[in-house]
Amino acid sequence: MSDSTLTRNYVKQMREMIYVYELVKQKKHGGFKFASEVFEFYRIPKQNFFKLYHRFKQAGTDGSLLPLKRGRKFGT
Repeated sequence: MSDSTLTRNYVKQMREMIYVYELVKQKKHGGFKFASEVFEFYRIPKQNFFKLYHRFKQAGTDGSLLPLKRGRKFGT
């Protein structure tokens, strides 16, 4: 499995999570009633989700859903 496959799957899951979250906020989702249930189901902290959600809404690209680099590699 290549790196692009992992990236594609991660972006796909995040887009699905954003879609479900927006349905819950509009009160149109049949399975979830609260946003906290969505975060618990997908096992993601709400702070991490909102960081990616706001970045995606601002930029509007799939690349904004990927985690950013946090610094240089250890020992370099």
